[in-house]
Amino acid sequence: MKRLFAIFLSLWLLFSLAACGTDEIPTETSSEESAQSIATMPEPTESDATTAYPIGSDTEPSTPSQGQIQPMKIRLTTNGETAVVELLDNDATADLISMLPLTLTFEDYNSTEKIAALPRELNIGSAPTSCDPNVGSLAYYAPWENLSVFYKDFPESNSLIPLGTFESGIDAFAGLNGEATVIIEMEEN
Repeated sequence: MKRLFAIFLSLWLLFSLAACGTDEIPTETSSEESAQSIATMPEPTESDATTAYPIGSDTEPSTPSQGQIQPMKIRLTTNGETAVVELLDNDATADLISMLPLTLTFEDYNSTEKIAALPRELNIGSAPTSCDPNVGSLAYYAPWENLSVFYKDFPESNSLIPLGTFESGIDAFAGLNGEATVIIEMEEN
């Protein structure tokens, strides 16, 4: 009886293992065949960028093009004029965004930039700790905890953290006389 049970168990295991395998025998493919199969793969479509694919899938979409990612922008309003700044993607800009909306008083400094004290220090994290500001640069000067709007070029400076670049309205800042109240808020994309 034990012998019959052992034979039955052996046959059952044999059939179970056979069922898990495949009838196909793997073959080697030439590099020409591999190139041909890659060439016949369908091109990703625009809708593929929003479709989820399993990791390692042959149909994974490529990295989204630059046009698909909307940059963060802020709006600065003073004396009825509006400026728009495209923000850089860094820890300092993220912290600035967390403070919005803000109402700040800007004043001229060194006939080169308009500056305003922030209500608190920005967390700069891994943001660059120096920059070479051009006309239209928005930066944070860490030692004084202020925002700087450059309406003239300025040499590279340490502790000047780049935040963004004016898309429009820098002339309105250059023309401000004395102190000016500025409202800073997110720009709707």
